[in-house]
Amino acid sequence: MRGPVSSIFGNIQLLPSRLSGRGVIGLFAATLALLPGAATQAADQVGLAEVVKNTVTASQSGQLGVADPVFAAEQISADANSHGELKLNDDSLVIVGENSSVSLDDFVVGGTQFQTATLKVVKGAFRFITGNSPKNAFKIETPLSTIGVRGTVFDVYVDEGTGATRVVLLHGAVRVCAFGGACIIADRTCDIVEVKAPDNIAKAGFLRGAGRSRAQERSLFALTEQQQRFQKKFRAATATCGARAAQEAAEGRSNRNRAGNGAGDYDNSAPAIGESYDPNSTPK
Repeated sequence: MRGPVSSIFGNIQLLPSRLSGRGVIGLFAATLALLPGAATQAADQVGLAEVVKNTVTASQSGQLGVADPVFAAEQISADANSHGELKLNDDSLVIVGENSSVSLDDFVVGGTQFQTATLKVVKGAFRFITGNSPKNAFKIETPLSTIGVRGTVFDVYVDEGTGATRVVLLHGAVRVCAFGGACIIADRTCDIVEVKAPDNIAKAGFLRGAGRSRAQERSLFALTEQQQRFQKKFRAATATCGARAAQEAAEGRSNRNRAGNGAGDYDNSAPAIGESYDPNSTPK
């Protein structure tokens, strides 16, 4: 769009510039907002892309670049070996992981905060870090669940085929509700809640806990691995998860020792708590 804009725009002109495609769209939206009766037709800018690794696209306007705006009602998608780091207007932070899609739906903007906002995780990996909006302003949806935000850092993983959802709490608290009605509150750092069906929701241990190898965790919870690839403010501390696993492993050894000395009624046939935890691995 380098020439004058005609029709409903009258004498308004857009001069030639070096703006990117996304920049032109942002200017176009701002121009619309100035026209009588047209403000409600322009999509609200709700944030911008701070980091774009490889190919990240927005449904309304194509491939994203650094500092490009993102708008309400857009779906943001990252390809293989790609991710996007978004900063929303209220300073909330979002990571859209590789092979992932997230929709920015139902945003009601009020100054530097959002009165309400819904993010829909369609597939893949997503991290959310709360900003300055009221704690109850945000709602996260997946194909099988809704997640209430309570001043929090958490990751969401959604299986593309089944919609099965895993929520990993990294700070604060979340309330995860399956569409069948049952809800679970996770309020201990590293807790994992899993929703396999509308009527199937349960806690699934914790990050770095027993029952999963480190290789399995690298596959299941990719955003907690190699976090140096993210800007510092987009990272989430996981050292507490390793410490929790080490504590449970120590408690398991203590129980076994008491059982060996004839104290208590520890079941020697049960697997040792924390047995799969590798104390030499440093959480990233």
